[in-house]
Amino acid sequence: MAVFRRSRALIREDAHLRGFSGLGTMNHACIMTYLSDRISFLAREPRVDVAVLCQTEPRSRGEIAQALGRAPGGLTSHDTMVSAGALESTGFRPSGGSKPGGELLRLSPDWEPALREVLRRRTPSVLPEGADVVLISTGDAVRACTVIAGHGDRLPWGAVLRGEQMAMLVCPSEEPANEPATLKLLGALAAAGVTAVRLHVSRMLSESALREWAEEVAAGPGPPVLPPPRRAV
Repeated sequence: MAVFRRSRALIREDAHLRGFSGLGTMNHACIMTYLSDRISFLAREPRVDVAVLCQTEPRSRGEIAQALGRAPGGLTSHDTMVSAGALESTGFRPSGGSKPGGELLRLSPDWEPALREVLRRRTPSVLPEGADVVLISTGDAVRACTVIAGHGDRLPWGAVLRGEQMAMLVCPSEEPANEPATLKLLGALAAAGVTAVRLHVSRMLSESALREWAEEVAAGPGPPVLPPPRRAV
C-alpha cells in the first residue's frame, strides 16, 4: 500500500530553488521561488481551479471567471496569481476589431510541480499503512476544528464522519510512525479541552484478506492478532 510522501524530485527541486533566491515568502508582491510556498499558495481555492484551467490552455480573465461560475469582474485570484508568478501572459486574443481582445493567461511551467503536488494532496486515494489517525467525538468537534484551523504543521488529510458520537478522523502526518507529529496534535487538542482517541493503521486488507483474517479471529481461542504493517520498500 502506497504511503504518501513528497517525491524525491520535488524535494530536489525545492532545494534547487532555495539555493537561488531568498524570496521564500507569501508576499504576493514578489515572485515566489520556494516550491513549498508555491504549494501553500496554490492550495487555496479558487487558485488551484484557476491553475488547472490555465494549465490546459491559455484563457482570458473573463473566460476564467465564466468557467468557475463567477460574474465578470467578480474574481481577483488570477491577478493575485499573476503577481506571484503563477500565471503568465501569452499575448491577447484576436478580437477582429481595432482593439486587442482579452489578455490570455497560462500557468507558468515552473509552477507545474507545485500544482501536481496540490492535486495529489487534495485526493488521497488510500489510508497509509503505519500512520496514526486521531478520532474526534461530535461533542468536541467545534473545539477540535478551532485547533486544526490554527495548527502550525500541515495535516495531510481528514475524514468527516456521520454518526451519533464521532465527528472526524484526522491524520497528523503522512509519514509512518511519526510519533512527534501525533503527540503535537494530541497536545494541542488536549490544551483546548478535546479528548481525542489515538489510533494506528496497522494493515490495509483486501476483501479476501479481510474475510480470511476475520475467520481466523472468529475460530481462534485468543484475542485477535492484527496483521503487522508491511515494511516500506
